[in-house]
Amino acid sequence: MPTTQETGPTTATLDVARRFAEELKRSDAVVGFTTAQQALATSEATQALLAEYREAHQSLGWRARTGALDPAEDEHLNSLQQRIQSDPRVAALQQAQDELRTACQQAADTLSESAGIDLATNCGPGGCG
Repeated sequence: MPTTQETGPTTATLDVARRFAEELKRSDAVVGFTTAQQALATSEATQALLAEYREAHQSLGWRARTGALDPAEDEHLNSLQQRIQSDPRVAALQQAQDELRTACQQAADTLSESAGIDLATNCGPGGCG
């Protein structure tokens, strides 16, 4: 990224970054993820199912986290998990999340290639410090 010592990134570089961000926001992957996320958030049935699982898991406390449940409790949690996984809105969000992750990885690879740096290494956790 071209910079000047006094001003940081050049105006042209910032313009390219802004245009890239705008294009990414309009991409099918981002739109699909946002749509799937909104569908899940506004579905009363899905939200009730997620709340039921959360409450069941919390009420069983440490026993749920350590696997120390009796068979009936374990079956109840497993049943809720299966219902969550088969919910079409949850499945759609998982699919959209996978597609978004792939699109972001491809974008990072393209940017890395054109900028001549490895963004995944340089901008990953602890990489920009």
